[in-house]
Amino acid sequence: MRRSAGGPCASAAGADRCGSGWPPGEHDPAGRRIHDPDPSPYGDAPAEVADALHAEWIGHLTPQTLTAVRIEARALNDAHTRLDDAVRAAREDGRSWADIGAAVGISRQSAHERWAQPSRPARAFATGDRVRLLVAQHVSYLDEDLADEGEDAGVRFDVPSGTLARVVKVRPYPTPLPYVVLLEDGREFGVPEHDITRVASAEA
Repeated sequence: MRRSAGGPCASAAGADRCGSGWPPGEHDPAGRRIHDPDPSPYGDAPAEVADALHAEWIGHLTPQTLTAVRIEARALNDAHTRLDDAVRAAREDGRSWADIGAAVGISRQSAHERWAQPSRPARAFATGDRVRLLVAQHVSYLDEDLADEGEDAGVRFDVPSGTLARVVKVRPYPTPLPYVVLLEDGREFGVPEHDITRVASAEA
């Protein structure tokens, strides 16, 4: 829906109808037909139109609460990986399970059960592999800079199937998104194992 200095504009049957607007009897905001008895000389949309467009735009965004859940879940997964690495380094430094348990806030037995023989699922892909997306990905995240400025921080983008990417991280723990892939434009995101296929191995 567009406006001109002469009045409101709407789209009907694929053709723009601009100028004095729709007749009063055909005023139907839901059908995108607007009659504005007092059109703005600057082409501004009536308030009800602006509100409807804003509501429609908001409806396409992922709710910030769910976006925040995804971000925190990924942060938790990353924290688990760092903790596993720290425990491994402590063991290589000769620290006991009692020492490690005390540092984590759990018992010696719990620390031993968790890290003595870590359960690491087998992964079909490795860091550096070139892969192709088999399924379109709908990615969303929270832009912390926008959030700090008080703006709507939900960001979403779609990546079509067939897109090439490179595996930049393999999560060794159970997770629905075990691989982080990097696109040529610098964006990266997590993907399920069954959503990608190898194009070239890291050694190739």
